[in-house]
Amino acid sequence: EYIITGIYTTEEVKDLIRHRTDDEYRLVARPLLLLDVRNAIQFEHDMEVKIAAYCSRSKVNLKHRWSVVERMEQLYKIGLKHLKHPAEREALRQEMVIFLKRYNRSSSLASHYAELVVKNPLNASFWTEAAL
Repeated sequence: EYIITGIYTTEEVKDLIRHRTDDEYRLVARPLLLLDVRNAIQFEHDMEVKIAAYCSRSKVNLKHRWSVVERMEQLYKIGLKHLKHPAEREALRQEMVIFLKRYNRSSSLASHYAELVVKNPLNASFWTEAAL
């Protein structure tokens, strides 16, 4: 779809696939580094910016427009699941909340807060954050 519309060339799509594959290998590595997660998310964000600019410029409605945003959400979830250091996990969690609010993914945000409150029922800050 991206080749047909002219957003990316065939060579650029091959580079995107190669870069995503490299990111996948880094995301299953042990230990998972916050830098690897952020680099993968930044790469997907750059793709989303380019696609959004094209869609707003040309008034084209792409069929798989939100697949990149869904992938970014999955990358955040992978990072939250596998990062070991609590400070890194909390920083990534706050970034994820900002991301979900920016892209109006309210159902994902609600399920994130529901899981967070269930896992940490005595942490009042999570309850207040979820209520706001």
